[in-house]
Amino acid sequence: MNKDRLKKIISTHTKKINEQLYKMFVPQSSLTRQVFNQTIKTGKRLRPLLVVYSALCSNYKGDMTSLYRLGAIMELVHTASLLHDDVIDEADVRRGVISSNRLFGNEASILTGDYMYSLAYNAVLDYDKKIAKKISEAAYTLSEGETKEIENTGNTELTEKEYLEIIYMKTGILIEASGVVGAIFSGCDKERIDLFSEMGKNLGIAFQIYDDVLDYMGTEEKMGKETMKDIREGKATLPLIHSLHNDDGDLMDALRKLEKSDVKKENLLKIKRLVEKRSGIVYSLKKAEDYAERAKKAISFIEISSSRQVLEALIDYSVNREH
Repeated sequence: MNKDRLKKIISTHTKKINEQLYKMFVPQSSLTRQVFNQTIKTGKRLRPLLVVYSALCSNYKGDMTSLYRLGAIMELVHTASLLHDDVIDEADVRRGVISSNRLFGNEASILTGDYMYSLAYNAVLDYDKKIAKKISEAAYTLSEGETKEIENTGNTELTEKEYLEIIYMKTGILIEASGVVGAIFSGCDKERIDLFSEMGKNLGIAFQIYDDVLDYMGTEEKMGKETMKDIREGKATLPLIHSLHNDDGDLMDALRKLEKSDVKKENLLKIKRLVEKRSGIVYSLKKAEDYAERAKKAISFIEISSSRQVLEALIDYSVNREH
């Protein structure tokens, strides 16, 4: 399924999810509303779409408004984490527009993120306890994953195993939860829920690995944010981790220059070339594709339908996108 067809098919669901987001978000503060509008007006809506399609793939025939609202809750949690991330990373751009922290300040961004988290946890109380528990577990695991990433800033000895654990916690856990809560909401048994969990976990890892590749290979125009950001911030992601295993000293020398605040464009480009030369990009792309295939294999039990095709297309999109 090509991207244009996928976009057309999911547009109705995306519109309904957005309607629920705006219906739920009714703060008294106009500043909170402005931060929300700035952050929420763009985005892939991957997580709420996974909620919807996991349910539809499970023959859900119930109230679609409740399903869209559940998807919107997942998007609130995700967006809250992005607001906090941008403050931590001192980001200037998010999703192709000026970041909220740059436009409205750190205080407003942090407090709006807190508001979104609280709103999501309040809204999810209307659902099954298992759903509420899964979302809350995902949220605190996500936070710990971000903390572990900060702990490893500048750690050029980070192993691939450690990296995979971090990206599962900071990205994979919420994508996994999205598939799981959709399955729980539709009344699936444990065996089926576990398979949606496996799908989401592998998709989340694939998505983040590909995101880390785009940080090296993407363009700022298409990505809507600064490239080579991980290197600037001292984060070792899979392209770098693999390349360091094949390094003859040049790559480490270039990294040491960065540690001395020598963040010049030519030095960043040198690191990029060396990572490519040491097969860091090719290796990481292959890993992302492998995890995407695992995600599709996990849902192979679903009978062939238009909903399953969309779910598979969302998985394919995660490792074949420009931003």
